[in-house]
Amino acid sequence: MLGQNAAGKTTILFQMKLGQYIQNLPTIQFNVESVEYKNIKLTIWDIAAQQNLRELYRHYSKGKYALIYVLDSTNPNRMDEAKQTIEKVIQSQDMNGIPVLILANKQDIATMNVSEISNKLQLHTIKGIGQWLIQGCCAKNGEGICDGLDWLSSILNIQQ
Repeated sequence: MLGQNAAGKTTILFQMKLGQYIQNLPTIQFNVESVEYKNIKLTIWDIAAQQNLRELYRHYSKGKYALIYVLDSTNPNRMDEAKQTIEKVIQSQDMNGIPVLILANKQDIATMNVSEISNKLQLHTIKGIGQWLIQGCCAKNGEGICDGLDWLSSILNIQQ
């Protein structure tokens, strides 16, 4: 799980694991948690978004089956950055063709809905990207997270 700093990656991770909001501090390096959801077991690497750690993403991506990317729906100025990061990860790693779940967090206070985010990201233009979904969510109350995981679960089961 990658994403922008302060987008809610760790909050989403704990919603997935515990089913509740846990107030936390910014991630310094990474968190690793196992999450079971329906018929899949996920080992989620919640990697901090500091610029100096972005070059390390490739070390965490070998042998991965999906990418979950968390972005902040309240900040339209960071959509180009989000697209560039996703593109870089997909194209520079062994991740060609993997499914990508974009969790558009903070929909409760968003300045952009999922359609607007989709128009800005233009994910269909990324060479090597697999199936993808942009799912609006709210990390604090968990809304939308299960919908995204349902999609990811169905895609991963089809691929097996």
